[in-house]
Amino acid sequence: MQTQIGPYRVREKLSEGAIATLYRTEHERLGRVAIVKALKGTLAEGSPLGSALEREARILAKMGHASVVRCLDMSPGKGATWVALEDVPGPRLSAVLARTKKLPHEVATAIALGVASGLGHAHARGVVHRDVRPEGIVLAPDGRSVLVDFGAAMDLSAPAVPSPFDGSERLSGPEYAAPEQIVGEPAGPRSDVFSLGVVLYEMLTGARPWDEGAEGREELARRVRSQEPSPLERHGVVLPRGLSRIVMRCLAKRSEDRYEDGDVLAEALAEALDEATREPSRKLVTRALALSFLGEEIGEEKGRRQPKKGPPPLPLGPLVQKLAVLFGLVVLGAVVVEGFVREEDVTAEPASEADAPERGYVKVLARPWAEVLVDGKYVDVTPIGRPIPVVAGRHYVTFKHPNAPDEKREIRVNAGQTVLLDVTMRIERRAAPAAADAGPDAADSP
Repeated sequence: MQTQIGPYRVREKLSEGAIATLYRTEHERLGRVAIVKALKGTLAEGSPLGSALEREARILAKMGHASVVRCLDMSPGKGATWVALEDVPGPRLSAVLARTKKLPHEVATAIALGVASGLGHAHARGVVHRDVRPEGIVLAPDGRSVLVDFGAAMDLSAPAVPSPFDGSERLSGPEYAAPEQIVGEPAGPRSDVFSLGVVLYEMLTGARPWDEGAEGREELARRVRSQEPSPLERHGVVLPRGLSRIVMRCLAKRSEDRYEDGDVLAEALAEALDEATREPSRKLVTRALALSFLGEEIGEEKGRRQPKKGPPPLPLGPLVQKLAVLFGLVVLGAVVVEGFVREEDVTAEPASEADAPERGYVKVLARPWAEVLVDGKYVDVTPIGRPIPVVAGRHYVTFKHPNAPDEKREIRVNAGQTVLLDVTMRIERRAAPAAADAGPDAADSP
């Protein structure tokens, strides 16, 4: 393991992906703790992925908001080999929802308000996030909801268009993507509003708007484009009418029918929160940690609240706070390395290379996204954070997208070799986007 990265002394390795490794470090002179994301040595010098890492760092350097992770430093020279990021403690929102399923509407609104405010800050600086999802949101013990992953972000004011190879055109799948992103059209601030609307819907109901009964991501993508979201009331929740209207406006099919950007959405959420409670939004965010037993509330009232009944909680007290902070660091590692490494992306591998001497790997990139099949067997949806292990020899890789012809590749992988496949799906544009968005199923919609 590396012991020194620039001026940062490595404390521990947090996680490792196919392209980068995440370390918890300490600045040797300042003593400041930072999370350093470093490219693998074989990719460092002159790699186009270094340009992608540098772009992410430059985008974050433009920011200065409590709900956006800070970039503290970057390696010198052309093409970043490492970046140092703020150490944000706390669990991911996805981990909280895994424990609670859903959240009280005041808590969900407060979390969404923080994220919308951070997005508004980015939008005002010409930056589109393009991948808002619970895995990329950390709930900090100080009550912030923080966007920690800008790996897919695009600076609309940048003079040059990023190279197709540099990883800028990544989409994690249709679960949180806006309709225009699914069909391969450029994303804008209103696309981020849609994605946050899906996250808010999930926090309020415990489910995503189009998941019920959907068989596979192709069907899900079709529903996002053509069907109205499942009514909030169907999930047995009673919400203030104003909040329900906010959610549905975020989820409008046509981008022009949504809130203009994060700031406009934040104003609407702040008004809804004021009508629901006088409790400070940051205190409400910490209540999510208390409800999930992944942290404790801050302020004078934390001792008055009773944990909700359910599965046996993790031990409370100082130990929980330490575990919550540690959990937050591990979570941040899962979120930041390559931007899209998720728990379900990890493929079980042998304990050592000696156990599989004839194994090679396939690294896949697809724009805007695709399902990947190797030798006819489904693997995952891009972006896939780690290389796909395969037996050395000849293999057939197929990329599938609901709006594009299949892309097929025949490759030969030698033992110990990593083969990179980079494809662009040929999205079939529809002649009348507005009519297409409505879709055949929309005729019966209210």
